[in-house]
Amino acid sequence: MDTQDRKIDEFIGQLIFDKNFKDITPEIAEVIRGQLKERLDKFILARIISNLSDEKVTQFNAILDAKKSEAEIQEFVTTSIPDFVDFLTQTLLEFRGIYLGEIIPPVVIGQTEASATNLVNPPPAPVM
Repeated sequence: MDTQDRKIDEFIGQLIFDKNFKDITPEIAEVIRGQLKERLDKFILARIISNLSDEKVTQFNAILDAKKSEAEIQEFVTTSIPDFVDFLTQTLLEFRGIYLGEIIPPVVIGQTEASATNLVNPPPAPVM
């Protein structure tokens, strides 16, 4: 696991801790961790796309369709979005705020508030 993956894993672990789940088993924690990782990836991707010009979105799609390496994708994104570190920090803080219920997610036309919240908040964990 590289440093970036480890930091994201720590971020997700902290979110689970901050959510203050009661009587959570390790198995359920792993399910939640996996769901959060997937939702975080989608959230970051959505924010990246919304911050790219139409031309850059076309280029980004071509890179994804060509199944370029993670390093090449990261290089494209970091050079295409000004102040990428600040952008990513703000994106993670926004995700955290929505997940913990501290901020209300923006609702886009044609999207209900419930579906916007579902991008971040996982469904209830399965009962074992």
